[in-house]
Amino acid sequence: MFAEYGVLSYWSYFIGAIFIILLPGPNTFFVLKTSVAHGLKNGYVAASAVFMGDAVLMFLAYAGVATLI
Repeated sequence: MFAEYGVLSYWSYFIGAIFIILLPGPNTFFVLKTSVAHGLKNGYVAASAVFMGDAVLMFLAYAGVATLI
């Protein structure tokens, strides 16, 4: 089913997907740093800002703006 996408084994795909999901990225460190330095409330604000930024980027990619770059 997923062979056309290069997935040859469901187990290797599943393990790889879990590995990628669990890796912390720069947004994770930004939210963690903000929470530690400025408190839990500002950490929630930072997490919300990251979410909104990602939502805008996903919408722009869906709208086809990425083809203009």
